[in-house]
Amino acid sequence: MQAYQYLKSSLNTEDIRERSKEIIYSIQMRRRETVFLQLERKEPKAVKPKPSDILPSRSSNGYSIIMPELFDSEFVILKMEADRFAGDTKGLVRAYKLFEFVYKNMKYNENWNKKPIVNLSEAIEKREGVCKEMALTLYMLLASNDFDVGYVKGYLISDNGEGDGHAWVRLRLYNMNYLIDPTNNIFVPYDLDFVRKHYEEVDPDIKRQ
Repeated sequence: MQAYQYLKSSLNTEDIRERSKEIIYSIQMRRRETVFLQLERKEPKAVKPKPSDILPSRSSNGYSIIMPELFDSEFVILKMEADRFAGDTKGLVRAYKLFEFVYKNMKYNENWNKKPIVNLSEAIEKREGVCKEMALTLYMLLASNDFDVGYVKGYLISDNGEGDGHAWVRLRLYNMNYLIDPTNNIFVPYDLDFVRKHYEEVDPDIKRQ
């Protein structure tokens, strides 16, 4: 947790939010004609979890998560609230509103669960969890809105090189990849030095039933 706490305290999140708003405004104004200068980068190691998939923990004291169905009652309730929050927005603006909804409505609590395996539906019901619950909840909301989205696991790296396990979301839109981290309130293009410096991906684990 040290890297997470360090990054959380050292980041100027207001600058990140303003940058996100500028990107959204630019796309609103120019639509698909917007041209982005992208640096060479491999595609993010994102996966698309399906209902009943199990995402195991990499740590010895962690827990695994089971993905619920899209018609799971707790997710249906959450989706109705999120869609109402997003209104009639579309494209990147809608994706940002759904991200904002998760950030505002899910509480970070690393002690919320004591079981070795848990259904994400329980975290959605309680509206709390850690990075993986927040990322997977946002993943489900974006996927249910027909976005090209993936779940990413890796490490959050502090300026001194320390890393902690972390999870976030990759959104592919307008031929561009976005890193969305609802735990830290970050929504930025993948090809930023900030991302290269603080986010390190690993090959994700999924157990299909």
